[in-house]
Amino acid sequence: MGAVEAHISHITATLEIIAENQHRLDEALVTLVDAQIQTQQRFAEVAERFAETDRRFADTDERIARLVSAIGELVRQTPRKPGS
Repeated sequence: MGAVEAHISHITATLEIIAENQHRLDEALVTLVDAQIQTQQRFAEVAERFAETDRRFADTDERIARLVSAIGELVRQTPRKPGS
């Protein structure tokens, strides 16, 4: 094999290595993109759960305020015994 053929063979082998490395990088990129998508979906789910929790706390706070008000009203309307 002559020098030109050896040089072409070396270039071809190098290009094959580069192509294989590029293929591996492409696969890794696909994996990373999939993981990023899943992470974004999970964050969206968590955000929705937090929003639901906030709504429930607001409802609970409202109910507690109404209950405290009702108890206060009951206490005010309940006749006191003399000497109390």
